[in-house]
Amino acid sequence: MARNNYNIDSIDGNNYKSIIITAVVVLAIAVLFYLLSVYITNKPDKVRIAEGSISYEQISAGSTFSMSDKEYLVIFYNRDNGGDITTAVSNYKSKDKALPIYYVDYNDAINASVTSKDSSNPKATKASELKVKNPTLIEISNGSISQYIEGEEKVIDYLS
Repeated sequence: MARNNYNIDSIDGNNYKSIIITAVVVLAIAVLFYLLSVYITNKPDKVRIAEGSISYEQISAGSTFSMSDKEYLVIFYNRDNGGDITTAVSNYKSKDKALPIYYVDYNDAINASVTSKDSSNPKATKASELKVKNPTLIEISNGSISQYIEGEEKVIDYLS
């Protein structure tokens, strides 16, 4: 078997030049990837996402009979246009012996199955039987309706 003897002195200047160029290109690419990754990970958010808040007072109509409180009120009304009712609710909440009060947005699409302009069902025993007019206040005691009040003036009087 013949042995290969390489002579180190036989490497000419062009080979050194190509090795140095290759090393510089590889190093430049590594630095470019490093800088790009630092830019991406430290990039400030241009879009600010507002912190969400959960309303423990607003419920869907389907939750009317299933709240954890033993006694509570559920008011069905358009909160955006509620005016006097919104004020009455705020005043009611400040009372010492006020029951917890939840509201159902009358105009929310998820509540459309229980809202009605013509008829109501004050004897409903479950959410699927519920039909209300705007505005309506329902007092729930032990999972069933104990009071059913329709009409803005009557609701405000009850809350006062």
